[in-house]
Amino acid sequence: MDAWAWFEPAEHGLVELPTRAWHGLVFVHAGEVRAPLEAHLDGLEGLVAPYEPEHLVVVADHASTVEANWKVVVENYQECYHCATIHPELCRMSPPRSGANDERTGPGAWVGAGRGCATGRRRCR
Repeated sequence: MDAWAWFEPAEHGLVELPTRAWHGLVFVHAGEVRAPLEAHLDGLEGLVAPYEPEHLVVVADHASTVEANWKVVVENYQECYHCATIHPELCRMSPPRSGANDERTGPGAWVGAGRGCATGRRRCR
């Protein structure tokens, strides 16, 4: 006898959730509908549209196994206040002031533009 004979797929279907596509990104809302997606994306249209992310394609895929808690990896990637002085080679690839063109203020605004290399360090410019 099939161990799953009792299971009726029709009785356990997936819950339908509202989705919206915006510049090739798919947003799924699993909570109460409070505000339209546009309210959450307010002010981003002008920043995102010129890059046309809906036309991006995958050109490479890399996988790594990290022998650490995933939170350590995520935090290390997001925090790079020390990079300008400890890892100056990164300044050539991703300058500390690379977000200086984002003039937004308030919650969610770019916070990295104030970082910089110590005075006199030529390779971080």
